[in-house]
Amino acid sequence: MPRRGSEPDEAIGPVLDGFAALPEYEDAPVPDIFQVNEIAAPEEELLPVAVPAQGEDIAHPVALICGYNEDAAAMASLAADCGFEVELAINAETAEVDCPAATQIHCVPDYDNLVGICGIERNYFVCIFEDDMLECEVLLSQALASDACYLGLSAGAQKKDEIFAALRADGAPDAELAAVCCPMGLNIRPKNSVEKAVGIVAELLAARGGTLKRLRHEPRPGKA
Repeated sequence: MPRRGSEPDEAIGPVLDGFAALPEYEDAPVPDIFQVNEIAAPEEELLPVAVPAQGEDIAHPVALICGYNEDAAAMASLAADCGFEVELAINAETAEVDCPAATQIHCVPDYDNLVGICGIERNYFVCIFEDDMLECEVLLSQALASDACYLGLSAGAQKKDEIFAALRADGAPDAELAAVCCPMGLNIRPKNSVEKAVGIVAELLAARGGTLKRLRHEPRPGKA
């Protein structure tokens, strides 16, 4: 499978922004938003991107939570209340977890074959909460090669830099990594797990509605 984000910047830029590419000459007709892909690149070269175009309808959205902690538990409950089907992926060696909001709990040994076991498709919003850095690399590497419309990683600045550096060394292009929302969640300066969940689920809703790029335009200070 070709890697997400491997197309040139001039092709992926308009799609990631969720806006049509406007012609440079004056008084030209503005192309319809659904024709952006035709302008950006030949159809056979198009790749899935992490953020859907503005106005795209994501039917039956699934929030796939990878790893489980207090923040993940709060996010799962709120995501379910907001119309997402919640699924949980845990390492098979992890102790049993109690997640009432989850409709399915996938035991994925060593997080190998995450996409196949969980059936990740375009309607999946992958949220990585694992603490272990190596497991985050394994999860993110697989999620990047999937069709998931959203990829989020719960990590501070230092952890993010180390994980991204390892993925670049394995061949992940910068354009692909740029599609990952890290730190995960809109910048609402959360003070606890419930407030973090509000920011994360708001980000999922924005991704589903095609407005995420504008909301994340202002970078938030990283936390090591």
